[in-house]
Amino acid sequence: MSYETGLSEDLRALLEQSTLGAVVHDEQRVLLVNQEATRLLGRGPEHLQTVEDVGRLLFGEHAGKTALCARIESAGVAAAAEGGAPREPVRLPFEAPDGTRRWLEVLPPAFLPTGLYVQTFLDATELEAERRARSEVDRRLETALRSAEDFVLYQLRLDPDSEYQGVVELVSPSLSRIMGVPPDTPLPGWFANIHPDDLPRVAEANARAAARQERFSEIARVWRPDEERWGWIHAISNPVRDEEGVVTHYLGLIVDITAQREAEDERRRLEVELARKHRLEALGTLAGGVAHDFNNLLMAMQGTVAMGLDDTHESELAHEHFTELQQLVESAAVLTRELLGYARRGRYDVRPFDLIRLLDDVTRAAARSHPDADVQVAAAEPLVVRADRAQLERVFLNLLVNAADATDGEPIRVEARRRDVGPAEEVPAGAYVEVAVVDRGEGMDEATRRRVFEPFFTTKPMGRGTGLGLAAAHGIVRGHGGTIVAESTPGEGTTMRVLLPLSSDRPVVREPADEEAPPTRTILVVDDEKVVRTVVRRLLERAGYRVLDADGVDGGVAAFFEHHPDAVILDLVMPKGGGRAAFEQIRARAPDARVLLASGYSVDPEVEALIGQGALFLEKPFTPQALRAKLSELFQSETALKSP
Repeated sequence: MSYETGLSEDLRALLEQSTLGAVVHDEQRVLLVNQEATRLLGRGPEHLQTVEDVGRLLFGEHAGKTALCARIESAGVAAAAEGGAPREPVRLPFEAPDGTRRWLEVLPPAFLPTGLYVQTFLDATELEAERRARSEVDRRLETALRSAEDFVLYQLRLDPDSEYQGVVELVSPSLSRIMGVPPDTPLPGWFANIHPDDLPRVAEANARAAARQERFSEIARVWRPDEERWGWIHAISNPVRDEEGVVTHYLGLIVDITAQREAEDERRRLEVELARKHRLEALGTLAGGVAHDFNNLLMAMQGTVAMGLDDTHESELAHEHFTELQQLVESAAVLTRELLGYARRGRYDVRPFDLIRLLDDVTRAAARSHPDADVQVAAAEPLVVRADRAQLERVFLNLLVNAADATDGEPIRVEARRRDVGPAEEVPAGAYVEVAVVDRGEGMDEATRRRVFEPFFTTKPMGRGTGLGLAAAHGIVRGHGGTIVAESTPGEGTTMRVLLPLSSDRPVVREPADEEAPPTRTILVVDDEKVVRTVVRRLLERAGYRVLDADGVDGGVAAFFEHHPDAVILDLVMPKGGGRAAFEQIRARAPDARVLLASGYSVDPEVEALIGQGALFLEKPFTPQALRAKLSELFQSETALKSP
């Protein structure tokens, strides 16, 4: 095509060789479309005759000349100076006639002295791809920064002149929650809330990492003002090097590890508690076994001493000695009962009763041993529990005696009430009786409170406590499906809080049986310990009974069906299934047999099951009076065994 005067050959040649697309035009006509413009636009000079042709191609059918240079057309240079033409590059999506898609960057037009305009543009497809890639990276980074909740992402520019060797260039908003400082806080401010005990170590490690250009990793506590508590963080940063290997930045991560640390602390606590429980369970098993063997010895001693007392009335000195022996045996029996309580054994005579009546009885008993104690019981209504009354008497008597020992005449308050327990407690959810024994004594520190239920732990002077009383109380209450906790503050006293399952059963009150007239009955004594059989035989014979004895389960069952005694006294703990096996064999053939179970150690549900079928129970070691009373009760009952 021909070109108008005003476009020199030199300029034309220069534009043809340019790597930029170039269109030269006046207000209306296109005077030159160079080769690069033809390639980029997919149109040659023959298709681009006017400014409107170029505008329509670049900006769309309806934009045309107006979008490109309408104001230039009417106002010339002044319009260009005022903004009629774009002053900044404009990046446009463009689709060539052959379907090729690219991005064009349209540069601001150049105004020539001859009155012509040079509109240039270039292929910006790769630039746009890079821009979009950078934009995507920025978007993802922004998303990551804003979505970070349990961690902080940050970038520091290394600056040896700054206090902490770095300047914050990038940080996620979560810095506010995790470190307790706003995200725009300069780096030195990040250290403001670190625990004073941890700060020197963290600051030194940070300075060392910057000086040596190495990785930084530290764990520390940090105060969180919004939560008003200490949290835990793990701060990590790695150096970033340039092409020459020089460290220019640090990229870092601050992780909130509070939950993990608390979980680890809880796991360690549970491990310690589990080890403690295993140790105490092993000790409990040992204690129960020792109590069983010791009770058999005490049974022999108890019976022998009782018979000695009966035979020494004429000798005052001998009678005094036997009386002292009897007191020692009774003290030893208390010790074995505490061992059994700690081992969660000994729930024998389980029945529903009003706990308030028991507390009244225990209060009177405590007043006898501690006349100066002022015990006040507060309860609004009868509260029934299903338990072994004798064992709970030991629990509350022990608590009251301890409270009396801890106070100096100050009132001791016993509060009993119904309490509904939710699923978060250490006992199953349900209705309970809560009994609180409150004193205003010296109280305990935390270390003592934590150990107060451990066996053989005592704060009393040597000789005034075995360290088994509270351990036994804890075992008994736990054995009844409840719990006992100690609440105490030094100088403010102690509260022992007991929870026991509330029972909906009607209380059972047993009146003592009248002692029989001189009996003419035959009793079979079954025990695998000869010394026990011998003593029980002598006690029964002195009471007027005819007595047979047998060794072990097989011998006892055979003797029962050979001699058909009026009653049988069965030891529960024997080889070959123990008293339960003998009981079941006798019951199978003689459902009306009268059975008295005797033991100082047993599996509690086993005793409950047999008592539920009509047997009676007598705890070893027993006195001659207790033995006679229990036999009277056995013979006065209408039916000794009931069908299950």
